[in-house]
Amino acid sequence: MNKTTALVSAIVLSLGVFTAPAYAATCTGQYGETFECATDIFINKMVQDPVSGQYVENVTDARFSKDDKVVFRLTVKNSAGDDRIDTKVTDSVPDNLVIDDVEVIADGNKWVTISSDKKSMEVKIEKIGVGKEITIYLWTHLVGPYPTEPQFCRDNWATVKAPDKPEDTNFARFCVGAPAKELPKAGVEDMLYMAPFALTALGGMALFRKKA
Repeated sequence: MNKTTALVSAIVLSLGVFTAPAYAATCTGQYGETFECATDIFINKMVQDPVSGQYVENVTDARFSKDDKVVFRLTVKNSAGDDRIDTKVTDSVPDNLVIDDVEVIADGNKWVTISSDKKSMEVKIEKIGVGKEITIYLWTHLVGPYPTEPQFCRDNWATVKAPDKPEDTNFARFCVGAPAKELPKAGVEDMLYMAPFALTALGGMALFRKKA
């Protein structure tokens, strides 16, 4: 084997090591038959940064706090060569979140279901055209009990599934600062009320020491 052949062989082997083979998923038809299929409908989930107002993949700084609203945007795209019928999008929110409302921006018929405990939702879209996207806004807010650590993060996952196609999932992470411990209101007022007298007392002590 000459040097050129050896070099080519090494390159091919290295590509074999670092390139993962692509496998088709197995789907089940309505009559129980199985066949190879590929994912062609995708979902991307983003969370709104409470500071900038922009939708981002994750908010890993503790920018949320007690009782804040947390808004998510889900984008579903049909990359297939035909329309996707009866597509379902599901979302189960993590600890410390409950769902307030869901809005779907899509042509045609769509149905939204929010669970009675406001911890999950399902959106059913009658049809997504070839190359089309739909957008779903999910409004939630933070609830206790909160963890005791200085900050905590949660991942919110969403899934899209079309008949006879593999599902696709995606998540957005957000981080929350632990609620600050509040002083009793009366205690704060008492401290403010006593502050001038405390300063006067200190002034009197200073004069007393000076005279002494």
